[in-house]
Amino acid sequence: APPRPPASTPSPTHTSTFVDPAEHAALRAFQRALDHAHLTFDSPFTAPIHSGNECPPTLLPVKKALMRLMARYLLLARKRQQALDPVAAFHLRNGARLLSVRWLANPTERGCQESAGMMVNYRYEIAEIE
Repeated sequence: APPRPPASTPSPTHTSTFVDPAEHAALRAFQRALDHAHLTFDSPFTAPIHSGNECPPTLLPVKKALMRLMARYLLLARKRQQALDPVAAFHLRNGARLLSVRWLANPTERGCQESAGMMVNYRYEIAEIE
């Protein structure tokens, strides 16, 4: 595999917006472990995961950080005042709220590649939309 460019270190302000210091340290340690094994960040997500929402050992150190990043991406990442994710944009635009991030709710190979196996639940409060 071709060598990857060195990972840039986010500024403290940027990092604190998305992950706390312990999560940042876990993500950095995860990146160092991948580098040491000559793997890419995609490697842990390219094979089906055990059934029953079991967490593969390579993801345990970063589970909390990945879940927080997913929620913040869906709620805060914007383009033209809409969520970047088209499914999130649809639901949020139509009055839904992000209810939960589900860890390894889609442990298929495709689910792991597209969203680290995570899925989200949206909730519509009928009284609030009508």
